[in-house]
Amino acid sequence: LHDDLLDAILADNAAVRFPTGCLELDSITGGGLPIGYTLFLGREKSGKSMVLSSIAAEALLRRQNVAVATLELEPRKQYERILANALALPISTVQTDGYVTKQRYEQIKDQLGQIRVARFSPDTPVAEITRWVERLSDLWGRVDLLVVDYADLVGSGKSARESDSY
Repeated sequence: LHDDLLDAILADNAAVRFPTGCLELDSITGGGLPIGYTLFLGREKSGKSMVLSSIAAEALLRRQNVAVATLELEPRKQYERILANALALPISTVQTDGYVTKQRYEQIKDQLGQIRVARFSPDTPVAEITRWVERLSDLWGRVDLLVVDYADLVGSGKSARESDSY
């Protein structure tokens, strides 16, 4: 082994990371999450949805196209959280101070990717979410990040009696 080889390995590993926008999380994960599937587990009210909002905002700031499938929160709440993260504003400001929010948004809007948030009912089959992502891919050319908030509520398309297929 030599220094150049080690540098190349470290660069390759860093290249396949997806920054989350949470500096502490990025520092302990080697620069972000691995590209692919990532599952966040935690107790109720532990901040999983807030981390997902931060990741979605970071992707938007990198001009990536983001699809957010929510099975609990209203789309407006998801947009507020993501917008607050992207604009580096407290969510209370986004919710109450349209002037400040609009000013900050105008400064960065041309640098953002695209985003769609859709609410799905619990037990929505995976195939329905997949079709939604495919439609967005047709519209945008690609979806770079899919966030499913409360993925444990996504159904298999089969009744619970047929199988344990969640």
